[in-house]
Amino acid sequence: MFSIMKPGIASASALASLAGMSIADRGLPSARLIVLTLSCIIAAACGSGLLNVLLERETDALMPRVASRGRALDALGVRTAWVLAALLTASSFMASWLFINPAASLIIASAVLLYVVFYTLCLKKNSPFGTVLGAVPGALPVLAGYAAVDPKIGPGGWILFAVLLVWQQPHFLALALEYREEYASAGFPVMPVRMGEEYTRASLLMYASAMLPLTLSLAWLGFCTAMFGIAAFAAGTLFLAFTWSSVIKNRGFGRVFTVSIIYLAALLLAIVLDQKFGLENRNLTGPLFLLN
Repeated sequence: MFSIMKPGIASASALASLAGMSIADRGLPSARLIVLTLSCIIAAACGSGLLNVLLERETDALMPRVASRGRALDALGVRTAWVLAALLTASSFMASWLFINPAASLIIASAVLLYVVFYTLCLKKNSPFGTVLGAVPGALPVLAGYAAVDPKIGPGGWILFAVLLVWQQPHFLALALEYREEYASAGFPVMPVRMGEEYTRASLLMYASAMLPLTLSLAWLGFCTAMFGIAAFAAGTLFLAFTWSSVIKNRGFGRVFTVSIIYLAALLLAIVLDQKFGLENRNLTGPLFLLN
């Protein structure tokens, strides 16, 4: 049952939210606020994931990679799943409004609506570029976490939001290349189906390349320390090299998808640890290559 609530996406959303909170706090906020915020993010993500499975159950049946979702949904019951999804998303909105602040609550609600309506019902089924705008709800947990600490979202929060926006492109394009035939049979006009594999491979490499300067800007502009910059450079270089190898060889895109998840988790954890411990050494803040 838990698989159809997409716990992997919920976990990534929670970690992204925690990174947003740490950037806003320049450390870590109270344990109470962390638990409240992450609980609301996880509930909203699980509810959204369940709604996505409900709305795509017919097309999922045409794709062997996700066909097991239908069996899990049948075991739970469609009516029960609708009720559970409604309870998860509604409770997330209400709890965040009452116990965090309206700004965070509205961002969480926007993420749910954009993912379920804008992406699942509209973009994904009609455009090969659906994941470009569809990446917005996937990046909003960063802003929800930031707003939980400070409703006036600052530049650091927006840069991290952009990191999540860009990261989702190579992450999904690798998946689309690996399972392009399944997406085609299910009727999804993903980029390799509509625009061709060569165009998609070029796009994959372009987005993977953009991650490096974007993540380094967090250190260069002083939102993280140079220690994070070094970690981001190392992780980004490895990810880019792995992506480049797959693009050149035109294979291994499933591994790129997996590596992209590890890369994002490493980046977000590095941000949290850097904000908690790295900023204690003030000599490491500021432009990356101008250490005092």
